[in-house]
Amino acid sequence: MRRILPILVAGMLVAIVSYMAGLHAAHRAQAPVMAELQDAQWLKKELGLTDSQVATIGNLETAYRAQLATLCEGHCSARNELAEQLLRRTSRRETERALLDEMARVQVDTDAVTLEHIRNIRQVLTPDQRIQYDQLITMRLQTACPHHLHHGSMARTDGIH
Repeated sequence: MRRILPILVAGMLVAIVSYMAGLHAAHRAQAPVMAELQDAQWLKKELGLTDSQVATIGNLETAYRAQLATLCEGHCSARNELAEQLLRRTSRRETERALLDEMARVQVDTDAVTLEHIRNIRQVLTPDQRIQYDQLITMRLQTACPHHLHHGSMARTDGIH
């Protein structure tokens, strides 16, 4: 029995890490769809932006990417520490929970920075471009779950913006 227990624990750890990697891969696979909504060149094509608008949105995007890089570093640090905790024989649930809470806090901060970036882009747009951009944002947010757990059940069909 003593020889089987370490094998079972190792198998469980491999399964947990594989599951986490799968969720991360699924989340990253969704990212390009939202990323295009913040890309100045893609928006130029979709919304007919002027060169001045493209330059302004490009600057906003550079600042936004820098904020995301910092937040991502914090999230990855907590996630890596969580992985190390799982490998310890004396892993403590309180420590794991604190790391999960930190990851969640960083995710909320990331979402808040993204919403602010969307608001900043909207300010650069003309009223007609803003309507188109809002429709694109709404469509992406309401029709796809980033974790692929459900599909668009929250999508609005009443035309309210």
